[in-house]
Amino acid sequence: MENIFDIRDNVLEHYNGTDADIVVPEGVTEIEDAFVGNETIRSVSLPSTLRDVSAWIFEGCSALEKITVNENNPYLKQHGQCIYGSDLSALKLYPSYLEAAVFEVPEFVKEIHPFAFCTSRLKKVVCNSGLKKIDDFAFCKCPSLNEITLPDTLTELGMHALYTEQKAVSLKHHQNGAVTLKLLTEYK
Repeated sequence: MENIFDIRDNVLEHYNGTDADIVVPEGVTEIEDAFVGNETIRSVSLPSTLRDVSAWIFEGCSALEKITVNENNPYLKQHGQCIYGSDLSALKLYPSYLEAAVFEVPEFVKEIHPFAFCTSRLKKVVCNSGLKKIDDFAFCKCPSLNEITLPDTLTELGMHALYTEQKAVSLKHHQNGAVTLKLLTEYK
């Protein structure tokens, strides 16, 4: 039988199969761009050994409907449909297949990781009071996103954290100290 996974030094580099439902093998600690552009994948089960995840690795997976994390994984936890770090303080992945228009970042989240919302269909994101950091490219390639509310607790905004497909940003301050970013489709 052909090996459908290219794994080197515990890193899943490429998926060569055609199955719609994939179980990433135990022992894999990292996934590179193994699934990028795969239009047949419907579900992916992540192993207990995987240390990190990003929405970027699923970019272009138009048939993807479900991602699950092994419940024994000490590095990643699933809460609802999203994937977080083990203590839930870091939002690592908001799946792009979710149909919601609005997402409220839970109050336990202190950091949004790189590419966490990559290619999501969201129109609006409301960040909780307590959020401290939004990493580089957190909202990369979110064509429908037009509003992000940031709390006054935010102390670090990564490079291109709010880059969302050629949109300008306008700021609106609220009385409570939060800032709403309106993403405009045209520069004025």
